[in-house]
Amino acid sequence: ILDSMKTSIPLARYLLALLLLNLAACSTMQPVALPENGYAPDSVVIGSQVELLTTEGALYRFAVTEINEAGVGGEPGFFPYSEIETLQVREAGEGTVLVAIVITVALGMLFAWAIDEATKAALTPGL
Repeated sequence: ILDSMKTSIPLARYLLALLLLNLAACSTMQPVALPENGYAPDSVVIGSQVELLTTEGALYRFAVTEINEAGVGGEPGFFPYSEIETLQVREAGEGTVLVAIVITVALGMLFAWAIDEATKAALTPGL
C-alpha cells in the first residue's frame, strides 16, 4: 500500500498543478462596454474576476460581489460607472472547462483508487 501511495500522491500533485495552470493560462481579459442606459453589463456577474481602471488612474483587480445599474463593487469598494475609465472581465479560453473537468475526474479516480487500496490493505491480515 505504501508503494501505491508514494506513486499516487506525486501524480495527484502533478494533476492539481496542471489544473491550476490550465485555469490560469487559458483565460483572457475582455473589455466591457460601460453602460450608458442605466443597466448593468451582461458580461459581468457576481463572482466575475475584473480589472478596473478608475478615471483617477488607480488600477484594481477583484472578484465582483456587487453589480447594479449604478456601478460594480468588490473587496476594494464600490465603483460608480462614472468613475471607471476601463473595465475588463476575465473569460476562460476555449477548452478550459473541458480540460478542468477531465483533470478533476482523473483526480477523483486517483483518490478513489488510493482509498480502495488502503481499505484492502487494512482488511488484509498480515500486511
